[in-house]
Amino acid sequence: MSSTTGVHYNLSPDRIEALIALLRSKAGGAIFGFGGTWASGAGGGNVLHADSPFTTPASHVFVPVDTTGGVVQVNAPANPFDGMNWNVSDATGHAALQPILVAPTGVGISIEDPSNPGTFGGAGTINTQGGKVTWKFRKSTNTWIIWSLA
Repeated sequence: MSSTTGVHYNLSPDRIEALIALLRSKAGGAIFGFGGTWASGAGGGNVLHADSPFTTPASHVFVPVDTTGGVVQVNAPANPFDGMNWNVSDATGHAALQPILVAPTGVGISIEDPSNPGTFGGAGTINTQGGKVTWKFRKSTNTWIIWSLA
């Protein structure tokens, strides 16, 4: 992405996530306005501790998850718009032992499973240590497709 001045910015998901963590720490953890508790995680960043299943508000683009207490299910935002991005990450490095379950919200919507790319259904799993997945919503097919997988 470039500005009108010709300056180029690297807006990778990792850099955006770091910027959001910085903003959240300056705002006392409440920049997204949803239920759940933000606490200090590995590496000093803030992570989500919420009741499972947790349904992501439409305004929430990044969901860093802590599974140290067990498996956590995170539901995609309801009523997504075409081209909407949604990022879920293993913020504490425990998803290999206690995975993050991801599920679509809404009738007829499916999600691409990051543990089995190319497979679409009612749920998916992030089960790699430090795993990060970004999905993009395609309204024409009512699917969350994997945009970035790390």
